[in-house]
Amino acid sequence: MLDLKGTEIIMTLSIDTLVIFAAGKGTRMGNISNETPKPLIKIAGKPLLYYSLEKALSYGFKRVIINSHHLADQINEAAHEFRTNNPNCPEIIIEYESILLETGGTIKKLYHKYQLESPVFTMN
Repeated sequence: MLDLKGTEIIMTLSIDTLVIFAAGKGTRMGNISNETPKPLIKIAGKPLLYYSLEKALSYGFKRVIINSHHLADQINEAAHEFRTNNPNCPEIIIEYESILLETGGTIKKLYHKYQLESPVFTMN
């Protein structure tokens, strides 16, 4: 990994769970996010979500929890497709939120539901 100046940073990863926040409606994206959730908007031909999942794979996370709400079925399909195409992919759990809990509420819910005992890494 490189810092902003291009200097190599050596990381020791002891956090095994990555939480990806993917539940928002993407309203700042305008009409683009009406039919495609923001995490699945393509940049350089690839959904944004895939960039985060690739990082999870390269950093050795054992579990990825993705919260979803807006167009959640598309998030489910994309995560399943990524896992199918990447056999070394960590476990992916899709956590649907019928009511948006915001960042703190989501983390609190996940810690209780999955009995998490150590810190988690988060990404948007």
